[in-house]
Amino acid sequence: MRVCWVFNIHEPLFFSAINAKEVEVTFSKAVTGFNNTNAIFAAGPTKNYDILDPTGATIGGTANIAKITDAKYKVTTSAEMGVGEYTFRINKDVVTAAGSTTEKNPLQFVKFQGTAAKDTTPPVVSTANYNAIAKTVVVNFSEPVKVESVDKTKFVVTDGTTQVAFTVNESAILSNNDTTVTFGLSTATASAVAALGATKTLNVAEAAIKDKADNAIAAVTGVSLSPVAQLQSASFEAASNVLTLNFTKPVKVNTLTVSKLTLSSSAGAPFALVEGTDTIQTATNGKEVKIKLAETADTAAFKGSAVTNRKVTLTQDSTFKSDEAEPQTVLTSTVDVAYTADTGKPVLVSTTYNATAKKLVLTFSKPVKADAVAIGTNVKITDAIVIASGASAGTDTLNVAKMTTTLNTYSSILTFEDTTTIITATNTLSPKSKIFFAKDAFVDAAGNKNEAVTAANALPITYIDQTAPTVSPATATQLTLTKVQIKFDKPVTKATAETAANYTVKAPGAADLTVTSVELMADEVTAVITVAQEASIGVGYTIKVANVTSKYGNVAISTTAGNTATWTPTTPVPGTGPALTKVKFVDANSNYKIDAGDKLELTYDQQIVISGITKDDFALAQGTGSAVTTFGTGAAFTAGATSNQLVITLGTGVDISFGNTITPVATPHIKSLTGVNALASAVQTIASPDATLPAITKAEYEDTNADGKVSQGDRIVLAFSKNMDRAIAASTLLGNVTNPDAAGVTLVTSAAAVALGTGATAEWLDATTMRITLGATPNLHSAAQEFLGTATLVGGTLASVKDLWGNQLDKTQTPVAVEKTDKVRPTIQSVAIKAAAPTGSLAAGDKIVFTMSEAVNVAAAGAASDLILYQGTDATAKTAATADQWAVSGTTVTYTIHADDVAIIGVAAQNISTITFIPARAAKISDASGNTTVTPAGFGLVPTVSKL
Repeated sequence: MRVCWVFNIHEPLFFSAINAKEVEVTFSKAVTGFNNTNAIFAAGPTKNYDILDPTGATIGGTANIAKITDAKYKVTTSAEMGVGEYTFRINKDVVTAAGSTTEKNPLQFVKFQGTAAKDTTPPVVSTANYNAIAKTVVVNFSEPVKVESVDKTKFVVTDGTTQVAFTVNESAILSNNDTTVTFGLSTATASAVAALGATKTLNVAEAAIKDKADNAIAAVTGVSLSPVAQLQSASFEAASNVLTLNFTKPVKVNTLTVSKLTLSSSAGAPFALVEGTDTIQTATNGKEVKIKLAETADTAAFKGSAVTNRKVTLTQDSTFKSDEAEPQTVLTSTVDVAYTADTGKPVLVSTTYNATAKKLVLTFSKPVKADAVAIGTNVKITDAIVIASGASAGTDTLNVAKMTTTLNTYSSILTFEDTTTIITATNTLSPKSKIFFAKDAFVDAAGNKNEAVTAANALPITYIDQTAPTVSPATATQLTLTKVQIKFDKPVTKATAETAANYTVKAPGAADLTVTSVELMADEVTAVITVAQEASIGVGYTIKVANVTSKYGNVAISTTAGNTATWTPTTPVPGTGPALTKVKFVDANSNYKIDAGDKLELTYDQQIVISGITKDDFALAQGTGSAVTTFGTGAAFTAGATSNQLVITLGTGVDISFGNTITPVATPHIKSLTGVNALASAVQTIASPDATLPAITKAEYEDTNADGKVSQGDRIVLAFSKNMDRAIAASTLLGNVTNPDAAGVTLVTSAAAVALGTGATAEWLDATTMRITLGATPNLHSAAQEFLGTATLVGGTLASVKDLWGNQLDKTQTPVAVEKTDKVRPTIQSVAIKAAAPTGSLAAGDKIVFTMSEAVNVAAAGAASDLILYQGTDATAKTAATADQWAVSGTTVTYTIHADDVAIIGVAAQNISTITFIPARAAKISDASGNTTVTPAGFGLVPTVSKL
């Protein structure tokens, strides 16, 4: 008899008496701690296990627990048990579920039936192993044995020709809950066993050892002692090209020769792996070895979608060792390869172009085929430059003749290279060039093809330019008689461009001008040179540049060519001062408010020069202009990222709100490049960086209490389009929804009543999610049935419900339908006839009761033939359907037979074979989410008949 012990998480433990001394214990899951170390049958408070006889007394003696598996154990007692009800006691927290530290057993007393049968089953050898290094032979038995009963001379190791018997000089140690005997070989025996052939087996003579019940072992021969680690299983992951080998025992990874492995499949001839190409990834000795296969034609064929019968064969040699470094047998083993297909599409990760080497490199997420036909047809470059004229040529095709990657190989990197061009004979790439391609232009070895990248979404090409920058155009632009502007043909480094010694300004017959400073503008190509003396009007100066470095490859500018600009000074025209055109707020600390450390970026309509700016250079005011505000203590004023920008970093105690205005005043601290002061009349508003109104994007309803109707305690989860200000209580969003036009309405439903119920509560789950728990008598349903129906929600008008930027909830948004989380339709589980005369005829007042799969609601209105009772296969009885005969209570739907149901009254209750209702009635029986009942198939369900 088996008895169940509930193991903490309601999982059973079974006891079953095997014989008078043995009990088998089976857990429903693997456990730890069920062993002899827990003081089995020990006296005192530490006693963890006991067996009580039918009188309640302990059976006495000693006992042993032997593990059969992690979930099955054998308890062997020294005292015999007889017939009757025995009890196994186990203390609390002795046994733990495997893999857990907290899932432990309670104190339990488990009853089982004892047996008077004797243990007559002899032990058998389960496995054996020979370790030449440790000089041991380990023998595992099927049950606990008595080491004192061992006859060592009856254990013999043989290679099939020579036999070596153990002697009395061998040691024998019992372990593993008395199921394992380790024989330590003497020097003479160890030498004799080591001299045997590679294939060794163990013979055990009859009565060589006994179990705890004194049953002697039967003779057994040919128990394998081979230390060979054999290939047991294999798997291949196509996406990573990793072949995983699993061996029967740990192996020394560095002794495995890759070329000894052969892959075969239905795709063609077997192929051997290649040393140096297919590489072992595993570094630690163990049973598992991972090998990365190169993407070759053989590998690609092995991965084909139609390929079957994949296998791997290992031809072991004498150098291949187990982790114990024992001599190995030369053998060949073949196993099936468990295959994981590669379904990932190749993706272009990056593209670079080296303008000096004329090399274009495409890098993919995985190896793809270098298919010149597909690439030449489908890959295009935007913004190519026509060499002859320098004008933009728009879109051009990639010249696949310049592909240096070997055609039709698989590689993650495709390279195109030529001394002149890699697109067409007359075009080359520019720093603005991008790449795009059609669908299926690139295919990996598994047959997966890329998605299209359109011209509108073309991918940037990283432009590497190692040619020297030059001054272009050759004519400089005068700003003042002491300031002149030049431009480079490509971005240059700030450090070299702003080194005054890299510039000279000379004119024949006139004094040289001394360069005092140079400022590189934010565009990284415009440099403003300031000289110490005023230039002479009408004199032709030459500006020469040296040692200015390009951002592309850091190559210094040539000192002999392309490095000069001409400047013939004219009478300066001051022009107009800079005007403030835009103010942008930057939330530097990302806390959604204006405070210290945040920035105001001011943009002017021309380049500006700033010097000595303070807060007094601006006037701040509220939106009405009536109250002065402040940048805060310690506010800083610096140049912006572009030459026409100024950045104000706000200080502590800043007092600015969105909608405030900022106005420059007339001071000499902000000037144009020609020295004209900034205009004082450009008033700008400090606007929020995000003025988008938040809206409700999703609403989900849950029948939390599973009562089949929309009722108090049910929940609605709202999702918002933006992060909301959770400092504002979620309950603020709730309100009296009696009139959508009333002031203070925050949620509006399609029903003009208290939609969320009196006392509804709300809580924020995260920044964009709020959960509402409905209050008493919610009205999110139609009047006829209490399911959700077509309720909708929109944002309300309460000003305090805002996103993190202070934008109010959008009250004009399109209504959002309340979705249902439960989409499972109710079904009829059973039907019963409750009759006053169950063995007689049906009468008015008798009931037909349907049990549903979940709580439902039933519309009161009925119709003729909603309910059908069958005798055999003919519909012989139908309802007359009165309006008040349907009732519901949770999962029970009841129809009470009415006096008008003349087709039913008088029919023998026992003759009703099946009962069903038509789809029209099923549509009126639904759960709280509006899921209607599934109509039973065929003629419905067979009823039970019982007394009313």
